[in-house]
Amino acid sequence: MSERTGGPGSPGGTVPEWAGWMSPRRYGEFIDLCADALAGHGVRAVYDGDGVFIAEDGTNYGLDNLSRIVRAEPPEDWPRAVGAFFDSITDRDEAAGPIDPSTVFLSCQPREVLPGPLAPALTEVLPGIVLVPAVDHPTSVEKLFGEGERTGPLGGLAGLVELGRRNLARVRFEQEAIVVDQDRPDSVVVAIGADDPYVAGRLGVLDTVVPAAHRGDVGIVVAAPHQGVLLVHAIRGAGMVPALNGMLRFARAQYASAPRALSPHLYFIGADGGVQRITGPVADGELGIRVEGLFAEALQRAGMINQASRAGGEQT
Repeated sequence: MSERTGGPGSPGGTVPEWAGWMSPRRYGEFIDLCADALAGHGVRAVYDGDGVFIAEDGTNYGLDNLSRIVRAEPPEDWPRAVGAFFDSITDRDEAAGPIDPSTVFLSCQPREVLPGPLAPALTEVLPGIVLVPAVDHPTSVEKLFGEGERTGPLGGLAGLVELGRRNLARVRFEQEAIVVDQDRPDSVVVAIGADDPYVAGRLGVLDTVVPAAHRGDVGIVVAAPHQGVLLVHAIRGAGMVPALNGMLRFARAQYASAPRALSPHLYFIGADGGVQRITGPVADGELGIRVEGLFAEALQRAGMINQASRAGGEQT
């Protein structure tokens, strides 16, 4: 875990000159986001109170350039900007030498923040979310977005993705079943977590996380608001309404506040494998659930279309 000291210029004291445009509260939030982002990459570091996180291996992570980046962003976008910044600099820290096959796993990246065009071997595991191979280093995670000398011996990006699937499918994860509405036992949402930075990457091994036998006849709805959590609801009845409303509230809040943000949306995965984003702007301009397309067709076949029309009506 990354830590911060309480010396001069710390969030508990005076805001340093390089961050003078921030209020003390915003400065504290900014430092917390940086600490969480580094910790999410497995980097153990201590904040010196004046713009530098110092890692155990002696690496210094300065915040001056990042402060200039977030200054141009609204505060609600800071988690995404901070996460993308540390994604880029930690990915380069140990990107040298041959890749050990046992260290290859999977991660995800919002397509809109890819460092370049989408490589042919990479695909969207959910609309707007790209599945990428990730190399586990002692102090960071290296995401691979393009072909190169290091990817060739392991079959290129395509081979690395398949290797990542095999490795990640064997790694332990945790799940917690949450009954959103106690009067509706079919309102269960399963939260997936793990002691590793590859929770969202498990979208690439979803058959291992949620076997077909547990998905029901209609399909499932998933959310991946940030790299550290997945939410899954198997549609089985009217409990879908409180379940999806609760998932959307959680996803929106986590996407807005957590580092390594991915998406505030909900996604439907049908029994036939079809995938659709089921959230978007609604009448009031807020993000809401939209019953249309594959999602609506699946619910119509199951006789649940009228129930689904209430989803999103309880959001705040």
